[in-house]
Amino acid sequence: MVTKKTTTNKRIEKITTLPVLHDGDAQDIFVDGVSGLLPGYPNSKLAFYVTVDSANGDEVRKNNLRLTMSTVAMLELFDALKEVLVDNLHEVANIAEQQQKQIATFSVQSTKNSPRNSSAKVKITRRVTSRTKT
Repeated sequence: MVTKKTTTNKRIEKITTLPVLHDGDAQDIFVDGVSGLLPGYPNSKLAFYVTVDSANGDEVRKNNLRLTMSTVAMLELFDALKEVLVDNLHEVANIAEQQQKQIATFSVQSTKNSPRNSSAKVKITRRVTSRTKT
C-alpha cells in the first residue's frame, strides 16, 4: 500500500508501513539508467550506469552503482514504483511538457541573441577571408 507524505521541502513517497526517519543524511547518487538485474534468493542486485563521453566523442556507459537488497524488498519496490508512477503519470507528463516549452523558448531566445545570427558573423567572416588572402 502506498501512502503519500509531504514534508516542508520535499514530497516523499512512503512505501512502507513502518516509520522511517528522513533526516537528510541519505546519500544521493545520480544514475542515467539501469544496466542490469541479477535476481536471486535471498538477495538480488540492480546495477546502474552513468553516461560519459570518450576521447573520440562516443557515448560510453559506465557502471557506477550496484544495489543489493532482499529479493522480497525488491519485489515490493517494483510494485510500489508501478503504483506511484501510474498514479502520477499525468502530473509527470504535464511537468515534462512545461519543461520542453521552457527549453524551446530559451533556445529561440539564445539563437536570436547569438553573435552567429547577427551582422557580427559577416564581419568575422570577412576578417577571416581577408587574412587567408594575404
